[in-house]
Amino acid sequence: MTLIAAAALFASSAFARLPWAERDPDHDGLQNAYEVAYGTNRHLADTDGDGWNDYDEYVYVGAGAGTDATNTPDDDGDSLYDVYESIFGTSDTVADTDGDGWDDYEEYVYVGGAAGTDASDTPDDDGDYLYDVYEQLFGTDDNDSDTDGDGWTDYEEYVYVGGTAGTDASDTPDDDGDYLYDVYEQLFGTDDNDSDTDGDGWTDYEEYVYVGHHAGTNPYNTPDDDGDGLYDVYERLFGTSDRKEDTDGDGWTDYEEYVYVGHHAGSNPRNTPDDDGDGLYDVYESIFGTSDRYEDTDGDGWTDYEEYVYVGGTGGTDASDTPDDDSDGLYDVYEAIFGTDDTLSDTDGDGWSDYDEYVYVGGVAGTDASDTPDDDSDGLYDVYEAIFGTDDTLSDTDGDSWDDYLEYVYGYSGTDATDHP
Repeated sequence: MTLIAAAALFASSAFARLPWAERDPDHDGLQNAYEVAYGTNRHLADTDGDGWNDYDEYVYVGAGAGTDATNTPDDDGDSLYDVYESIFGTSDTVADTDGDGWDDYEEYVYVGGAAGTDASDTPDDDGDYLYDVYEQLFGTDDNDSDTDGDGWTDYEEYVYVGGTAGTDASDTPDDDGDYLYDVYEQLFGTDDNDSDTDGDGWTDYEEYVYVGHHAGTNPYNTPDDDGDGLYDVYERLFGTSDRKEDTDGDGWTDYEEYVYVGHHAGSNPRNTPDDDGDGLYDVYESIFGTSDRYEDTDGDGWTDYEEYVYVGGTGGTDASDTPDDDSDGLYDVYEAIFGTDDTLSDTDGDGWSDYDEYVYVGGVAGTDASDTPDDDSDGLYDVYEAIFGTDDTLSDTDGDSWDDYLEYVYGYSGTDATDHP
């Protein structure tokens, strides 16, 4: 005789009809007569301690399951009981039988019984988070995440507008594009067709986030009343004034002091972003090892800022490494670009410094001795000869015995022999 048959016989016997037999002291739904028949403990709702009460195991597995912790109604934990998995053809040991990212229970609820065995058939075929069953109700396309092509997914339109909004491109969650959804604009009294309802230069969204719900309708209440770049909500936290852009009057805005010093610097005039005034903020001085009390840490005549810009971060601590090692006026960074020597002021030895040749001829002229700022040596640089129409290879273009330079200086024409001093 099987266990189930024996239990049934026991439950129908005269013994089972005793008053205590119908009682359920552990409140698991299984009466004492059945607990005794199936071997479960009538004083423990979950005899085998597997998280399922004895009644559920009896109903969804069988008579003896309540004493076996390895045999539960849902062995793979996907919420679809094994008895249904066997009906639908899904695996009761794998939560996602078809490996499509949806567990068998979700596919049963939102698609149908056998969907758990078909990876091509999921609850949300277009991946827009609006399940296909709802797409069918609302008339949206379950193979297109944005049915009406308005830039909003069908799910977003369902949540923030309503069921059928996903089919109407003119009806979006944020009609004025200010990032404050229309449903909130209606709550706060702002205009969902105007991104800046009160015309104060701040969008309704910014005013909602940094001021409060109804600030978008009051032009005198903005996120940054003093216009210093530090929003009022932070000014209150840091102890600075939201009516003065420079609370401590040190020449630095509260925003600059917050960014480059710290939260409370805006209220202390002795604590600024650049204590030595060299142009290199203290936060960078600490990184590069330069002093925030001396503008020229290494005493080489160049400020720490200049050395940072034209040499590099740590240049301000090495007096032998300057922006212009040969002192020709052309910074080494440009010498490297133009091919001139940053240890020689006149790389090509033509009598003109690399800087002069860069300024009056061009970048690479400092490496060509035949190309100088004044090829005819008349004192008028070639760049000006080109402007005035004189010949940069002849010192006296018009042959009137006056050099082009002298005629330029005294206001005469270097191209007209009859016009001279």
